[in-house]
Amino acid sequence: MRRFLPFLLAFFGALVLGTGTAHAAGDNSIDTSTPGNGETITLAPTQIQLRFTAPVGGAEAVAQMGLVLTCDSRIINLSAPQLAADGLTVSAALTQRLTNGTCTVTWTLPDTSAGSYSFTSAVDVTTTVPAVNPGNTTPIIPGLPGEEAAVSEPRLGGPIGLVRWISFFFTSALFGGLIFIKIAWPEGVEYPVCEKYFRQISILAIASLVLLMMLMSARQAGTGIGSAISPTSWGPLFETNEGRALVLRFIAVCGLAYFAWITERINFENLVMPSTIALLFFALSFGFDRTGGRYAALGVLLSVSHMALVATWVGAIAIIWRVVLYGPGSSDLVQALRGWSRIANLVMVGIIVTGAIQVYRIDNFSLINSGHGRVIILKSLIVAALIFVDNTVRQFVLRGLQRAKSLNEKVVYRLKRPVGF
Repeated sequence: MRRFLPFLLAFFGALVLGTGTAHAAGDNSIDTSTPGNGETITLAPTQIQLRFTAPVGGAEAVAQMGLVLTCDSRIINLSAPQLAADGLTVSAALTQRLTNGTCTVTWTLPDTSAGSYSFTSAVDVTTTVPAVNPGNTTPIIPGLPGEEAAVSEPRLGGPIGLVRWISFFFTSALFGGLIFIKIAWPEGVEYPVCEKYFRQISILAIASLVLLMMLMSARQAGTGIGSAISPTSWGPLFETNEGRALVLRFIAVCGLAYFAWITERINFENLVMPSTIALLFFALSFGFDRTGGRYAALGVLLSVSHMALVATWVGAIAIIWRVVLYGPGSSDLVQALRGWSRIANLVMVGIIVTGAIQVYRIDNFSLINSGHGRVIILKSLIVAALIFVDNTVRQFVLRGLQRAKSLNEKVVYRLKRPVGF
């Protein structure tokens, strides 16, 4: 296994980094567009409208599509794309004025269909300052018809992306920590520091999910975050698979928090089934919004497996760092480390294999040509760091703690360095 894992990593890296061209499997294309291909426009448009030759795959696919407008290599900001009732037409409002020059619209769909077209912008320069008539002393009254200023929708993509990463870490720490207690360290429930850790993680996980639901509700409704504070305003979440998945994840995390608050509940025989269901629903929540790309059914299964393995790994490393290596201890701490080291490599191999298949299914290994692919490159760097941590801890546990009966301060310090970096 020690020789197989580096070979697998090298093979996956060669596939990901060595593929330079796109191999799109989708065959959707543009039927008509506004502005049209090759058209010269003299009036500033308020939106970009694309009509495809085949259905684009629903609102979820449109939410994941890439749509970029540039004029003379300058990006023109667009709002989130919207799907019309016919299932073929996608429109995106311009949130800033179009500049003069050669403009290019580039689009990609989750099924890997992609294309671009160009038009020329020769928009007349206008002014918003009214002409001054020296003899006219009539005051200008704001708010009269025709004087309304266009208000752009709040741009929440950045905050949503950041909070999504934060919430995933805290929910994974909760999910993976409970898995670790179940399979590797059932004695951990006897430590007060373990219960304190799970209570803190539970609060942070729930709070981050609440903030994420507020932000996503505000984006879906086109309002500010202040209007999405009340749970009664979270109705827009149920309009998309991503929103419904988030609600299911929130319910599952609340259930996991019940077992984590008094941690010994996770080992109660009469609560084995409820705790397992809560863990299962948490993992299933990552499959609702992964229907894009080829082989949608396979994508759901791979997403559930991949995210469950990643969450297990992150949660196990977090509890090892914050609880198991909190200080010197008895033999059960050594047994916990040995138990995890025996399955850590299998978990890591599962993460790499399921992730590689997902990359092929969605991007066909053409990472540079799509936004999702560029995110995969960043994730690959993170996975490389995780592999380093995993291998360092595993090798030390298997060799350095082969005959150890307890953890002393020197061992704790040595293990904390790679785990806590």
